[in-house]
Amino acid sequence: MPEQHLPTRALHSSWTFSQMMGYLNTWSAVKKYEQVNGMNPLSLVVEDFEKAWGGVVSRRVVFPGFVRAGRKNGQSI
Repeated sequence: MPEQHLPTRALHSSWTFSQMMGYLNTWSAVKKYEQVNGMNPLSLVVEDFEKAWGGVVSRRVVFPGFVRAGRKNGQSI
């Protein structure tokens, strides 16, 4: 099946530190750690993350997107 080349897209947004931490708290790995260890692993690094954030109100975040597609026997996608 020949691979089709499609344009790439990205989602751009501006988030506060609180929004970023809220997003990280949705990760399944964080939830699993909480189940196994009885505590949120982000609590171990939140001060370092906040320092790295740099005291600015918001930062630009980018989520690159991609699609891998092909055609089977010349059919449309």
